[in-house]
Amino acid sequence: MKKFLSCVVVAILFNVACGDETTNNISNYYGDLDTIDIEQGVDIDVPWFTKVEQTKIKAELSVEIPPTKPPLNLDKTERKEVILDVKNTLSDRVETAKKVDKSLQNMVRLATFTLRKKGYYEEATRIEQEYSERYSNYTFSHAIGAVQDIGDHPPMWEWLDKLEKDLRALLGDFVMQVTRLEDLKVFNYAIPIVLHPDGDIRTEPPTLITKLDYKQHFVPFAGALGYWTAWGVCTGATWGLGAVIFICSPVGMVAERVVETRIAPDLSDKIWERYND
Repeated sequence: MKKFLSCVVVAILFNVACGDETTNNISNYYGDLDTIDIEQGVDIDVPWFTKVEQTKIKAELSVEIPPTKPPLNLDKTERKEVILDVKNTLSDRVETAKKVDKSLQNMVRLATFTLRKKGYYEEATRIEQEYSERYSNYTFSHAIGAVQDIGDHPPMWEWLDKLEKDLRALLGDFVMQVTRLEDLKVFNYAIPIVLHPDGDIRTEPPTLITKLDYKQHFVPFAGALGYWTAWGVCTGATWGLGAVIFICSPVGMVAERVVETRIAPDLSDKIWERYND
C-alpha cells in the first residue's frame, strides 16, 4: 500500500499516469509467490572463481578472496524478499527508475572503490563528484519525462557511456567482468527501452518497440537489477573490506538467476502487452 500511495503522489506531482503502471497483486503472473519456493528449479550453485582467476584478482586489485565460494550472506527469506521486491518494482516504471538509481549508486560506489585500489585516486574523486552533483537521480528524471536532451537511442545518457568506457580503459576487461561493472553498459542501453515499452519517446514519432525487442532488453536488464539490488543489501556492514568486491557476488548471482529465469521473461510480455494492446 505504501508503494501504491507513493506512486500516486509522484503521479500527481509529475503528471505521470500510475493507474495502469502499479500492481499490488503479483499473483496475476505467478500465483501466490509468497507461499512457494521461488528458487525451485533454479540452479543456485553458482560457480566461484577459478584458481587462475583468483591469482589474477589478487595481482590486479591486491585483494585476498576466499579460495571457495563463501556463504550467500542473505538467508533464504532475505533473498526471497529482495527478489520479490525487484519483481514488484519491475511492474512500475517510476519504481523501476528509482531502483535503477540505487543500483547505479552501488555500481559507482564499487567503481570508485576499485579505482582507488588500482591507484586512480583523482579519477575516483572526479567520478564521485560528477555523479553526486549531476546524475544521482537521472533515471528517475528520465522516467517522469523530465530529461529530454539525452541524445539518440541506444544509450540513455552520455555520461554513463563515458564512465563505462573510461573504467574499461583504466581497469581493463578482466576487472570489469569479475566486478560486474560491465553492467553499466547493460543499464545504459536497456533503460530507454524498458521504461518505455510503448516506444522510445526521444524520437518524433516515438520509435516502436516489438515484443521480442523489448524482451531482449528487459530480461538482461532485470537480471542485472536483481544482482545489484541484492548486492547492495548484502554489503551492509562489510563495506570497506577489500573482499567486499566479491563476497556478495554469490547472493547477487542467485537473485540474477531467479529474476532472469522465473520472473523476467513472462513479466516482459505482460508489460509490453499492457502498453501496446
